[in-house]
Amino acid sequence: MTLRRSNKLGAVPEGVTTPDGKGTGEEYQISGDLWNQNPWWAAHQFTKDSNTDRFITSGNLRFDITSFLYVQGRLGMDYYNRKVKELVPQGTGYQRGGAASEALQTVREINQEWILGFDKAFGKININAFAGGNKMTRKNEYISANGSDFNVPFFQVVGNGSSQSFGYDYSASGINSLFGSAEVSYGGYLFLTATGREDWFSVLNPENNHKFYPSVGGSFVFSDAFKTLPEVISFGKIRAAWGQVATTNVNAYAGNLTYGLNGQGHLGYPLGQFSSGNNIPNPNLVPALSSEFEVGLEMQFYMNRLGFDLTYYNQKTTDDILDGTISIGSGFSSTSINIGELSNKGVEFLITGTPVKGAFTWDVSLNLASNKNKVIALSPGIDEIILEEPRTRTVFVKHIVGQPFGMLTGWVQKKDSQGNRIYTSQGEVVQSDSYEILGNGVADFTGGLNNNFTYKNFNLSFLIDFKAGGEIYSGTNVRLTQQGLSKESLKGREGDMQITGVFEDGTNADGSTKYTGVETRTLTIEQAQNYWGSVGDRDEAHFTYDATFVKLRQITFGYDLPAKILAKTPIKTLNLSFVGRNLACLFKNTPNIDPESSYSSSASQGLDYYGLPATRSYGFNLRATF
Repeated sequence: MTLRRSNKLGAVPEGVTTPDGKGTGEEYQISGDLWNQNPWWAAHQFTKDSNTDRFITSGNLRFDITSFLYVQGRLGMDYYNRKVKELVPQGTGYQRGGAASEALQTVREINQEWILGFDKAFGKININAFAGGNKMTRKNEYISANGSDFNVPFFQVVGNGSSQSFGYDYSASGINSLFGSAEVSYGGYLFLTATGREDWFSVLNPENNHKFYPSVGGSFVFSDAFKTLPEVISFGKIRAAWGQVATTNVNAYAGNLTYGLNGQGHLGYPLGQFSSGNNIPNPNLVPALSSEFEVGLEMQFYMNRLGFDLTYYNQKTTDDILDGTISIGSGFSSTSINIGELSNKGVEFLITGTPVKGAFTWDVSLNLASNKNKVIALSPGIDEIILEEPRTRTVFVKHIVGQPFGMLTGWVQKKDSQGNRIYTSQGEVVQSDSYEILGNGVADFTGGLNNNFTYKNFNLSFLIDFKAGGEIYSGTNVRLTQQGLSKESLKGREGDMQITGVFEDGTNADGSTKYTGVETRTLTIEQAQNYWGSVGDRDEAHFTYDATFVKLRQITFGYDLPAKILAKTPIKTLNLSFVGRNLACLFKNTPNIDPESSYSSSASQGLDYYGLPATRSYGFNLRATF
């Protein structure tokens, strides 16, 4: 129970009268906008607790029919219960009566696999092959209880809500698979592998819910094949592969228009609704198929003190499943579709080294990756689709044919033919005539630098990772600026803000807008306030930033207990370590926000809207081997 006390952070103190008539213990609003929350209230009075109990188990049984022929069965289960409790405290501006909800989600996934295997050598030739099948079933059950507008003041539980409702959802899905693999090796240095697999996805229409996908790959360990290589080369391998993978990312029953009942009904009568919400199911969906060609070179030098691994890949994805917007006149706002073709080409590079080796050892590794993507084709007659938009509703993430996928598009400030910025006569930003490209949410390249130091029984490692390029649009900064809460919006509060450009100055004889010449104007305090409001609504390029960052991602400090202490125990090794994750952002170009902020769990990148930064965590690990 949360009492009506005056010392709650973000609450109206005792004896204070607020313009909106809030009483002691209710939210002390920072503006007349009910949705503009007091940050202390939001941080300390709201509750969202999540507790998960998880059980993961697996078993493996193998029977050798002969010395080279065997059968094997595997069974695994992932079972968990997640309990979530949320509270919108009484006195909150946008829901003064308060609300509470509790929910329980139960998920169980079972995988059953069986294979028949063959492994036999014929001189220098070895054949390792198997064929089998897998059955995956997943069940998800969700039940919730909700109560709002509490009857007894500040007794904030579901049962105290004057309006109560419950929710229930159940889904079951599965994938049935048949697969096979064969690897032929020669001399332990030449390898050729081929695989084939067919999956049947229960979430799609049975008429087109399956896909067969093969792969073939080979590798040559030339350091083992040739004994005359320079001594500096410790290991060398080249590899090449081509393969396909079928996937689907839709939910259960995505191909069917299903219905549910609203728990509260209406005026005592049952009320039905579409279970799919605003997305109309598409029964013609097929699995997505990715085809990839890859070549690589791996080398080690100086007794493995220095090495690298270089990979080039070229991937094309067809029939990828995404949600596209449709006319609201249909009764729905979106539908899932198979888009034409996406292309990804990239390079991955890993370099490893041991600069110091001995009682004190230093190992270091650096990985870099660069990916270039492009939308080759969408559905027939469609040149672009909208993937996501933030609550500002002035920016969209789109797939546009001929462009990298996930382009950010939005309003920008209008300019004249000479590139001068255009303002209204009162100094507000004039919006462009159409949406323009602001950038792309995908980084140009990513990487990480890991250092590992060991001395006797002590170990210290730290990881720095980074991304370079790509853009992010910050709806957070839009709202902070419009509400006068950002540092930038301080400009003009003294009536000394100047802007330069051309200004609207009536109309011409033909009805077109007339503009002044280029000039500089000083805005009044009121005009400056309106200016910042107009920037947020009409110039989204102003709030689109370079998403480059460098972060101290993790530090681990550990100690291995000496072997002599464990000699008389069944424990072979025992390590205790301290771990800190997401510790610091060393460099960024995004004011007020984390450059890794996200807006939703979708594949769209480059959007921020009051996103929370990654949680900084500290903990201890205890690892034992027997």
